Amino acid sequence: MRFYKPPFAKLFFPEVITKLKNDLYITIDDSPSENTGRILDLLDKKGIKATFFCVGQNVLKYPHLQDEIVKRGHSVGLHSFFHKSAFKVSKDFYLYDAKLAGDVINSSLFRPPYGHLTFPIYNELKKKFKIVLWSYMTYDFQRVRIVRDDKISQGSIIVLHDKQDFYDVFENHLSQIIAISAKKNLSFNKL
Repeated sequence: MRFYKPPFAKLFFPEVITKLKNDLYITIDDSPSENTGRILDLLDKKGIKATFFCVGQNVLKYPHLQDEIVKRGHSVGLHSFFHKSAFKVSKDFYLYDAKLAGDVINSSLFRPPYGHLTFPIYNELKKKFKIVLWSYMTYDFQRVRIVRDDKISQGSIIVLHDKQDFYDVFENHLSQIIAISAKKNLSFNKL
């Protein structure tokens, strides 16, 4: 699966957020899951606030976890309801999917699944949401073990994933990101 490099995406979708001016932003896609409690505990232990991009059907499955994310001081954003690519469904379906997600997730932030957008979908979504992509995709879902130091700088938006079957990679990546941020004197914030 191909992920667009954020500078390339910005050429076509200028209002999409791919990087900010200050701090370092951990974002966690595909929440909540059976793993979310462990992730929250780890973030608490490390003193980091993050932004969880939640999938609507997962919120219905684990409604208490979305509440727990917010209760612990993190922020949430929409990551659709069914987690479908904008390249594989109609505009009407995609917008309906975003509306369904908005019915169960209270946020003005939206991250398209896979980072996929089309012009018609983008033009509609930007009327209601701040669309957030990323500066650095860690590829934790492919079990990549190394976090690239050169990809992390002030204002970076980093993507990790909330998946049961690779919590070990999540934990490993977060430790590396913390070490890199300390070396570069960067502090964490939520979107």
